[in-house]
Amino acid sequence: MALTTIALFSTIAGAGLSAYGSIQAGKAQQQQSEYNAKVAENNAIAQSQETDYQIDRLRENQKRSQSAQLAAIGKSGLSVEGSFEDVINDSNISQDLDALALQYRGNTAVNRFSAQAELQRATGKNARSESKFGAVSSILSGTTSAVTTKLKFD
Repeated sequence: MALTTIALFSTIAGAGLSAYGSIQAGKAQQQQSEYNAKVAENNAIAQSQETDYQIDRLRENQKRSQSAQLAAIGKSGLSVEGSFEDVINDSNISQDLDALALQYRGNTAVNRFSAQAELQRATGKNARSESKFGAVSSILSGTTSAVTTKLKFD
């Protein structure tokens, strides 16, 4: 009878430890996923700041370039009107398109990092839920084993 009792308690204790381990593993996975999500969010912020910086630099270069063009035209004694004006306008349009391309690439990267953060959080949430199902399964399996053991020895 004592061996039966030991076997029952061992089975139940094993099921309890397995359930606890399953829940702890789910918590750990969720914490890791949350950390990864925060890293992705920080990457999105950094990318946004980098994009803004690059666009500001491009605009500053555009102003310097236009000033140099105007100075060269003025130094030559010619008027800014006509073909010189067209060249300056074309240069401005080209640089505006470059700024838009930078903004597009930056926005695409920010969106990618944001999506990674959402995916990480969903992965963590799923791991946590899965661990709860694993814990219930361990308890049910242990209970079934305990009942089977009890029935064998009765």
